[in-house]
This record gives sequence, C-alpha cells and structure tokens, in this order.
Amino acid sequence: MAVPRSSADRPAISIGLFLVSLTALLIEVLLTRIFDVILTPHLAFMVITCAMFGLALGGLFDVALGTRGRPALDRPGQCFALATWALSVLLNHIPFSLDRLGRQPFLQSTYFLLLYLVLVAPFFFAGLCLCRIFSSRPAEIQRLYGWDLIGAAVGAAVLIPLLPRLGPERLLLLGGIVGLVASVLLADRRSWLLSAGLAIAAIVVPRALGDRYLTLSLHDNKRNARRAIEAGRLEFLRWDAVSTIAVLDQPRATSSPFDHGRKHIAYDGGTQSSDFFPFDGDFTTLRRDLTQRVAFQFWRRSVLASHYLRRDTGHTALIIGGAGGQETKATLLYGASHVDTVEMVGTMVELATGPYSTYIGRLFQHPRVAPHVGEGRSFLRASRATYDVIQIFSNYTSSSLASGSGALAPDYLLTTDAYTEYFAHLKANGVLQINHVAYPRMIATAATAWSALGRDNFRSHVLVHDGLALCEPYHQSNTCGRVRPTHR
Repeated sequence: MAVPRSSADRPAISIGLFLVSLTALLIEVLLTRIFDVILTPHLAFMVITCAMFGLALGGLFDVALGTRGRPALDRPGQCFALATWALSVLLNHIPFSLDRLGRQPFLQSTYFLLLYLVLVAPFFFAGLCLCRIFSSRPAEIQRLYGWDLIGAAVGAAVLIPLLPRLGPERLLLLGGIVGLVASVLLADRRSWLLSAGLAIAAIVVPRALGDRYLTLSLHDNKRNARRAIEAGRLEFLRWDAVSTIAVLDQPRATSSPFDHGRKHIAYDGGTQSSDFFPFDGDFTTLRRDLTQRVAFQFWRRSVLASHYLRRDTGHTALIIGGAGGQETKATLLYGASHVDTVEMVGTMVELATGPYSTYIGRLFQHPRVAPHVGEGRSFLRASRATYDVIQIFSNYTSSSLASGSGALAPDYLLTTDAYTEYFAHLKANGVLQINHVAYPRMIATAATAWSALGRDNFRSHVLVHDGLALCEPYHQSNTCGRVRPTHR
C-alpha cells in the first residue's frame, strides 16, 4: 500500500481528483452522443444509468474492501484511464445491432451484455478512485468535494467546444491520457513511472492501430447511411455539438432528365435526414416546370403548402430548422419579400453558405434571406418581428442532448408556451405549418395555447392533412392556420 501523503501533497491530490471527475463527466456525456450516432438515441440514455451504477458500485466496492487490501490511490486511476482509452476499440469490436436482434436474439443479447460491461467499467474504476480519495482524507472532505464538483462541471462544459474540433475517438483517447496524468499525480514516488509509461503507450498505440482505433463504426444501417459510407460515398463528416452531420453523395435514382442526384445529409448516423438538391437558382424555370421537377427539388411536396397559400403577396416567412434549404427555396419560389431561417446545427449553416452554397443555388446568400444559427424559440423570444408564414418542417431532433426521444415525447418546439409564441408572432391571416409523425397531441396542445390567448373557435383555423394523400413514403401530417378544418 502506498505511503500516506503529507499535507504538502494536497495540490497534487486535489488536481488528480479534479482530473478524474472532469474525465468521468466528459466521457459520460460524450458516450450519449456516440450512442446517438452508432446505435439509437433510445440506447443513449442507457449510458447515464451505466455511469450512475458504475460510480455507486465502485464506491461500495471500496467500502467493502475496508482498510485492508485497499489499492494505492493511483491503481484505480490507472484502471479508469485504460478502460476509457479502450472504449473506442471495444465499441467497434462488439457488433451489437438492433437490426439483427430479432434474427439473432441469443447472440445479440450476449453482445449487449458485453457492451453493458464495457460501459460500466470506466465508471466503476472512477467511483473506486473517488471513494478511495475521500475515505483516506475525511478531514479534508469539504475541500476535496469542491474539487470534485468543479471537475464535473468543467468536464460537462468542455465537450461543446472540443467535440467538433477533435471528434469522439480523439476525445476518448484524450480522456484516457488525462486519466493517466491524474494517476501520476495520485501515485507515490515508487509507482509514478508506471503511469507515465502507460500514458506514453496510450499516445503511441492509436497511431499504430490507425482507423481501427480512430474511426467509430455505425452498428446499424440507419436510412442506408452505413451502406453509403462503406461504398465510399462519404463527402463530409463532423461531430457538431448538437448533431453529427454526414454528407453522402446520392447518385441518380431515375432516368428522368430532372434527376441529377443529390447530397444526402445524415443526422446522427442516419436517425434523421435532409438533402442538398442541385439547383441553379432559376426560380422562374423551376416554377414553370414544377410538376415535373418537384420530386427532384423538394424532400416532401408538402413543404410548398404554406407558401403556396401566400403566393405572390410579398409575404415574410420564418423557417425554424433551415436544414438543406428546401423550405427557403419554397419560400422564394412563391415570391417572399424576406425570409429568416434559423438552424440550431451550426455545421449545416456553414455547409449551406460555404462548400455547398453554389450546389444549392446560393439560397442562403439570396438578398431576401437572412440565415441565423440558433434555437427557434429563443430567436422568436428575442425578436419583435411578425410573419405571414412560420414553418417548422421535420424539426424534431434525434440528438438525446437536444430533445427527448420518441414521437410522443415532450418536444421543446411543440409545447403550449411554444405555440403561444408562434401565434403571437403571426400577422393577421398568417399561416403556421408544422409537420410531425403524430399530430393529435400537436392539435390539442395548439388548442390550449389558442385558448390561453383569449381566442375561440379554434377548429375554424386548423387544417390537418395526411401526407399519404400525396403518395408520400410514410405517414406525415401538416397543420396550417387560417384554413377550414378537414382530414383526408
């Protein structure tokens, strides 16, 4: 057992504790983002339970050991660092897949158990390390707990700037190295060389492994994203702090002269999607040939609905969730005088105004278009502007950091307060169009907001349209204000 440290070692212990807490929280939040992409947002929430269980289990294990047989302070730190460092490799080599669960129930259940143990391991050792530090210095618990809280707060915050710059694989590598630095600070003079040697190995080995370590693989073929990547059609990939964005080249699907292919945008590994359609910026020709070209310029023809209702009136529009620019294109097609388009994923705005701007007809550089990076409700709350059209099209994010999951889960853009803000920013005879895969709850929520504003006769201001009437691939509904109610 290590020789107890003197009071002169307090700074090293405090910094080591800070680094362990920082890394544990960073990895916990990072893993939720990783599971959003490689598997599904529903499983991303499992990371939180694994982290809580692992930390508690590590603390209980330290208590069960008692004063005899307890490891030195640096040993749990080393194990925590190595378990974190190995996450990228292990996630790639445990082929758990929800797609294959029905066909291979026993095998996939075994893989799931392995995946669970891999997730619990780093947090178990983190809990063991933290409890070991606290129990060895009970008189300093207030100061130590303060360092623990500060480290956890910093760890959760630094993910936002670091993830887009480093990517998840390098962040896992960095987490392992930081954990080893913490173990050096916690080690006595006889064992710090081991931690230092492990830290050097943790830097060198990934370079030798190459893509086997530094590239996380998708476990499921969500909307054919995995198949497209394996076919070499990946043009761009960035782990944005909100959603991971991959741009995949999509070749021509028909022999139509209007089908020039498109760029498929996969959010979070394909959980959601959008498209960059090739467009030359000629709205006059597009409108003249719209019946032939609509399928090759708009993901859903219902994107056009609200703008068609206000066509050629010089209307103003707010697009919440600008994505690949199809809503903006529809707005300009019908003669809008001004368009505010708000997109929460900054990477999408960078792509649409940068490398893919010419490809999509420079929609976001149009003099009547003002692109904004931000969250839609926050943008509205800070604005006094009113609009003829407010459109939210397929803007229920798949990221577990930005939204709940599931069609019936509460959504920040579809609450009673949200509808109140939308109605307050609509001009007289304005149109609010929102599409969603489960509309009844939307209508009930909107009616509540309508009543809260002192308005009545809500039914006469609502249209519910089933996308199946337009032969769309799956059920999709749109609600528009100002039109008499109907259901098809």
